[in-house]
Amino acid sequence: MLSKSLTIAIAFAATLGLGGMSAWAADNPAALAKALPEATVLLDQALKASEREGTPISGKYELDDGALQLSVYTMKGDKFTEVVVDHK
Repeated sequence: MLSKSLTIAIAFAATLGLGGMSAWAADNPAALAKALPEATVLLDQALKASEREGTPISGKYELDDGALQLSVYTMKGDKFTEVVVDHK
């Protein structure tokens, strides 16, 4: 049987995945591709940097009001947190 924390993490990841698909569809992929060269921090570096806030679950580059943003989602205990990492 799965532990409670693992079950919560799987449910959270599934929710992000389903919600993320609609958000990604609404974003302009060409604009995101144009903005990505601004990033000097790799996704694996952002995951490592976010570990002080909890266990990294997922991360993504996205456009937030037209500006590039690097978000990592973490879990600590039974709480989830979005950590915004400076992409530069």
